[in-house]
Amino acid sequence: MKRKTWLEKFIQLADSNAQARKFKIELSIKSSDIPRHIKNINEYRTELYNIINGKDTKDYENFMNGNKIFCIGLPKTGTVSMNQFLNSCKIRSLHFGQPEANEIRNKIYRGIYKFDTMKNYDALTNCGENYFAQLDHQYPGSKFVFTTRDKERWLISIKKHWDKTISEVGEKAIMGIHHHLIVFGCYLFNRDRFSYVYDTTHMLVNDYFKDRCDCFTFNIDNKDVSGLKVFLGLNNAIAFPHSNKG
Repeated sequence: MKRKTWLEKFIQLADSNAQARKFKIELSIKSSDIPRHIKNINEYRTELYNIINGKDTKDYENFMNGNKIFCIGLPKTGTVSMNQFLNSCKIRSLHFGQPEANEIRNKIYRGIYKFDTMKNYDALTNCGENYFAQLDHQYPGSKFVFTTRDKERWLISIKKHWDKTISEVGEKAIMGIHHHLIVFGCYLFNRDRFSYVYDTTHMLVNDYFKDRCDCFTFNIDNKDVSGLKVFLGLNNAIAFPHSNKG
């Protein structure tokens, strides 16, 4: 197997949180070796980028210090799928819930919106739904993708997600609840409150980016990526996936 193919397969499996047996079947990686490879995933992404684009390290670093893509949709509006989609299109994307985003989470909770971690990524998903203005200020010239879906379907989905999060234990659940509090202002699901947050978020995003061309609203219900492809300048866009269903 060529190195480029191996890198593409490994990154795809890692981004989709594939089970250990998938790594063994497709890449012959032992379960005990998976954590070591996961730890090196940023280096793998850089290597793959350079192979595809013929860039040297200096060119790549200059590119990564430039404009970013921020997916600023609410939770359960396809942010995991968007992250997978972007990575499949060779855009190095990080989801806010991934372990690699620890520095980003810690800074946001302290009111800091410039992230060292983003030197290694082109895009950040599930992040910025209520501080997109600060990201716009810190990363001028960036693009914003506002993911959305039918409100009634979203309310059903977010309730399932919320109930599951509350039932979990451990640091991950605590961090998740902390972020949910920032966005929604409550620990427990309240339909009226969540409906209000949905409407208010749409209003604020539409008002902030009014008369601008650097924000694209993507409705995951129709899964048509043609407009998104043009907005992001993609030539190799795939079908929009459906990950983290709910």
